[in-house]
Amino acid sequence: MFPSNHALDESFDRPTLEKGDLLKASGQVLEVVFDEPRGLLRGEVMGSARNPYVQTIQLPRKPLPGRQVFDHYTGFCSCPVGYNCKHVAAVLFEFLEEIRYTGRAPEATPSSATGNT
Repeated sequence: MFPSNHALDESFDRPTLEKGDLLKASGQVLEVVFDEPRGLLRGEVMGSARNPYVQTIQLPRKPLPGRQVFDHYTGFCSCPVGYNCKHVAAVLFEFLEEIRYTGRAPEATPSSATGNT
């Protein structure tokens, strides 16, 4: 079951969250990188196309006080839906799980921070 929080509920409808959870659970999330200085989360998710879809998600600059939960997600994807789709949700689930288990966000590498992946 996917994590529920205010930001997810405000940003996505339930069917999109459920589909994103299935993508994550089936291992379709190929990459998640957090560029903290820019507040950007970048991801790659395998979908129905030959090549993975690419996501760019703008996170608020600061999490809610005392928590590592952000208040709203704005995500763009190279899939036909384009905005806050199931691929964006899958990347967010992977990101939130990484924070929950390690206490740290995935870090950007020099090539991914500049978008040269």
